[in-house]
Amino acid sequence: MFGAEDSVFTDSQLRAAIFSTYQKPDRFYWEDRSGSAPYYLTTWSLAPTVLIPWEELTTDDLAQARQWVDSCQAHSNHVAPVNMDEPVITLRYFEFEPIPTPGMGSVQMRVTRSSYIDRANGSMSSITGDAYYGALQQQPIDLDAARGIAEYVWYLGTNGYGNVKPLTSFSRVASSEIVHTIFSAMLTGPSEVGDPAKISLIRTDYHIDRQTGAVAIGGAVVRSIPPQP
Repeated sequence: MFGAEDSVFTDSQLRAAIFSTYQKPDRFYWEDRSGSAPYYLTTWSLAPTVLIPWEELTTDDLAQARQWVDSCQAHSNHVAPVNMDEPVITLRYFEFEPIPTPGMGSVQMRVTRSSYIDRANGSMSSITGDAYYGALQQQPIDLDAARGIAEYVWYLGTNGYGNVKPLTSFSRVASSEIVHTIFSAMLTGPSEVGDPAKISLIRTDYHIDRQTGAVAIGGAVVRSIPPQP
């Protein structure tokens, strides 16, 4: 539907992307997800109070990840137990699958791998941008690595919902960083305060420092159109 590095889109293209079976560009990071979004453990997961600073937990020690999940479950209500013995292990995370239990919610528990990204002092992700997300640890920091982290963070910020769809995803190399850009279309509204329904074209830029791996995010709404012409 779109060229690999398109940055200009017609109104009809935006409407077609939103109101069709179109999902994503080729090779874009995606997860097969039929239920709720996975829960990423944070410092708030380990205690019944939010008076401590929020920070996403990261480790490459599977035993430590299991301990954090166990502590999280001890402070959770009506959450099904998870399978500690057979976690899903990827480049990016450890995931513990719920054991279906009548009357209890099934939640996939994830712990980010510190060998992939250091989330210290990082903020929560969103498609419109946060100042700093974390420091990519994957080496080398090249175009593939930049695309991988940018699309992963974008996906986490949207949870794969159908009201927002990525259109194009591409990188350019600067002297000290790689900038990866994702254009997306998002359907919103109407809201209770009177804002009409609209489709917004959003540009999100991920700046990945080629030396430190620092990932900074900037985003903006390029323009908005009504759902119907």
